[in-house]
Amino acid sequence: MKNDSTKNHRQANAKTSLRGEAPRKHGGKSKKQTRGDMARGELIEKSQEAKALIELLLTTTGEILGINEMLVRMHSDSTGCKEFKTFHDWKKVGFRVIKGESAYRIWAKPIKAKAANESNTKEDEDASQYKFWPMCCLFNESQVISINTENKEEAALC
Repeated sequence: MKNDSTKNHRQANAKTSLRGEAPRKHGGKSKKQTRGDMARGELIEKSQEAKALIELLLTTTGEILGINEMLVRMHSDSTGCKEFKTFHDWKKVGFRVIKGESAYRIWAKPIKAKAANESNTKEDEDASQYKFWPMCCLFNESQVISINTENKEEAALC
């Protein structure tokens, strides 16, 4: 009997862990999806600003720019950077992106997708295709380091 009372006493006085006791939301979005949604929302806001600037530029100077061109120009004016490339493009020319740098996003080439209820007729085929506009991540020259100079520094340290 003494064992039972001690066990009950420990259970009553024991600190409960908060881990696992919090209610879980099933089917919720992960952190990665949430960050992507936030980035898409920011890009939509920037695109609306760019669209307004494009219309203003068209009426004042007659210059025609696309949304992505205006987004890059806006970022270039605010940071002073002139060269923008994707991660893989920087890698091809012998540079690597510095760890921790965040990309500047623009709209990528649209992806055509078919609707869930696929049909085989020509008329329905055109109507059932949707366009999904993914985002493209760009890095500028201040966010990269040359791979060659990095290797020379490592060799000097040895």
